[in-house]
Amino acid sequence: MAIRFSELMLKIELIYDKPPLPGWQDTRRSVHLHSIYWVHEGTGRFTLDGPEIAVGPGSLLYLRPGRELWMTSDTANPLHMTMILFQAAAVTHRNGVWEAKELAALETAEVQNLRGPGQEDCEARIKALRTAWAPGDDGREAAANNLLMRLIRSLSGHRAGRGGQERTILGAGNGATGGPPPWEAAKRYLDTHYYADIRLSQVAEDCGISLRQLRRRFLEELGAGPKEYLDKVRYEHALRLLEHTDEPLKRIAAACGFYDEFHFSKSFKKIRGLSPSIYRTGHPGEGQREE
Repeated sequence: MAIRFSELMLKIELIYDKPPLPGWQDTRRSVHLHSIYWVHEGTGRFTLDGPEIAVGPGSLLYLRPGRELWMTSDTANPLHMTMILFQAAAVTHRNGVWEAKELAALETAEVQNLRGPGQEDCEARIKALRTAWAPGDDGREAAANNLLMRLIRSLSGHRAGRGGQERTILGAGNGATGGPPPWEAAKRYLDTHYYADIRLSQVAEDCGISLRQLRRRFLEELGAGPKEYLDKVRYEHALRLLEHTDEPLKRIAAACGFYDEFHFSKSFKKIRGLSPSIYRTGHPGEGQREE
């Protein structure tokens, strides 16, 4: 069904920067979602319902719901890629009535191998998406959904405005016009560096605010101190990796900034009331499969 981009509505469920581990193999787990796979570096092979495709830097796959995928990374030159899992619907308003219809597929090529400016543009868009998306933060999720819309539009051959305009929009909000207040800068840092070993005192210093003031502003604006907020951000990312991937708990712990698997399990159980493994057992990709 042909739809206008003004009628398209997207909701990101997961963005995951899959690390380049030698020789990994994986399957598409959440086949009920739309998926985009972008290869930053490395080489490997993807198998789509039978045909095998060699992939490398600049390879992009879009898979509609229901498509099977088997992925294999080379050992000597392992794949480093970003996965984007999302829902898509068409929302129309006719004769005073709103209608929403889930989309079976988007009108974009399933496999693209981008080179030159096209590859550079897509790489920048994917990185901007990874930076923008913060699960559980309504504003940042909405911004990321908008960036995904722009990515899909560019992949479908539709350009908005004159050359360079999209890049300006992608780079908006980076503080070039004075920057956000110190507490917002600290929040943005936690949102985008949750996977790192973070010292809150250093974050406060780098943002030009005392740790005491930072705690006070976080409590006033977010209802939680910076440590509690960081734990929530890490938990939200871990939750989606448990729901939509088969990554081992050890790897999820490392990807989300926990010291180790034990720390991850303890923190998760404190928030959720059950262990990550038990939670995953009850959420097997809505009965389907994805990495």
